Amino acid sequence: MMITIMIGYISYFYYYNYLYYYYYYYYYFYYYYYYYYYYYYYYYYYYYYYYYYYYYYYYYYYYYYYYYYFYHYIICILTLLIMTVFFTIEI
Repeated sequence: MMITIMIGYISYFYYYNYLYYYYYYYYYFYYYYYYYYYYYYYYYYYYYYYYYYYYYYYYYYYYYYYYYYFYHYIICILTLLIMTVFFTIEI
């Protein structure tokens, strides 16, 4: 009888010890699972943020680049016209 109680007690102890470690590793696993996905979405958020930030300045730069050259050619054409008129008047 005493041996049966001792076996039952030891079995009960190992069973709850096993459950404790099972749930411990279960929550440990899900903690790192959500931790991983948090940094995963955090990374992609900043990736796309800098991606659009980069393309925004890329098109901003090219807008001013073509804007500058557009006015550059207009000024050149106007300068040539003014010089042509000036030299025509001189002649």
